[in-house]
Amino acid sequence: MRYWLFCCALLLSGCANLSLNDVYRNPTFDYQQTSIRSVSLDDLKGQSTIRIENSNPYRLPISELKTELLLEGEPWLNLSNAALGGLPASDSIETTLDWTLVYDRLIERAANVYQAGEARLTLRMTPTLDVPVLGPRTLTWTADFSVPIPKLPSVRLTDWSVSSLSLTRLTLNLGVAVSNPNVFSIDTQGLKLSMARDGKSLASLALADSRINADAQSQQNVEVSLSLLDVGLSLANALNTGQWPQSLALDWQGNWSSPDLGFDLPSLPGGALR
Repeated sequence: MRYWLFCCALLLSGCANLSLNDVYRNPTFDYQQTSIRSVSLDDLKGQSTIRIENSNPYRLPISELKTELLLEGEPWLNLSNAALGGLPASDSIETTLDWTLVYDRLIERAANVYQAGEARLTLRMTPTLDVPVLGPRTLTWTADFSVPIPKLPSVRLTDWSVSSLSLTRLTLNLGVAVSNPNVFSIDTQGLKLSMARDGKSLASLALADSRINADAQSQQNVEVSLSLLDVGLSLANALNTGQWPQSLALDWQGNWSSPDLGFDLPSLPGGALR
C-alpha cells in the first residue's frame, strides 16, 4: 500500500515538477514535560515525556534509535526506549523516558552543578527512519530543561548560655539555626533536638515548624533543663564558662517539604550539630 502511494506521488511529481523529497516530510518532535518520580538521599529519579508527530500518510519504521541525556552539555546517560519501533501514519505518539541523577556521580563529574542546586539537562534523540523508496533518514531532536537537586538542610548551634543553675538542675538557652541550601523554599516539620552524654539520652526538645526561603535560614531560641546528676558538675561548669563540652552530643531529626515542588522529599536523618 505504501509503495502504491509513492507511485502515485511519482506520477504527481512528474506532472507538477516535484521530487520525492518534496513528498516526504520529516516527523516533528515536541518536548512535553519532565516530572520528578522520587527523591532519596542518594539520587533523583525523573521522567521526561515527548510527543512525535508523523504527518506522512504512511508508517515510518525506526531501524535505529539513540537516546541520551546530557548534563551541562556533556553526555551523562544513555536511555532505553525499546517500545518506540515506528511512527504510525498521519498520527502522533507520546512516549516517556525514565532517568536517574545519582548524587555521588554528579559530585564526581560536576561538583559545581551540585553546589548550585540545579542541573541543566538536554534530552537528545537520534532516530534513523526507514523511509520507503528514499531510504534511511537520520534526524536529531533535542530539548533543554532544568531540575532542582535537593540538598539536606543543616541544623547548627549558634549560641548558648546558662540561664539558671541550682544545686539540682541546669537550664540552658540555645540558639539554633536551620539553614536551607536549596534553590527552593522549604517547610520544616517536627524537627527535634536530642541531647546525650556518653550515649545516655539527657533531653529532647522540639523546634517550631517554619518556612525557610531559598538559600536562607531560620533562627530559633529554645530552652532545656537538665539534671545535674545526669550532666555532672564539671560539665555544668564548662557550659557556664561558654565552652561546649565534646562529651555533650546534640543530634537532630524531623521532616521537610517544599511548597514549590511537586514531589515528596526524603525524611531528615539525625545528624550531629556543628
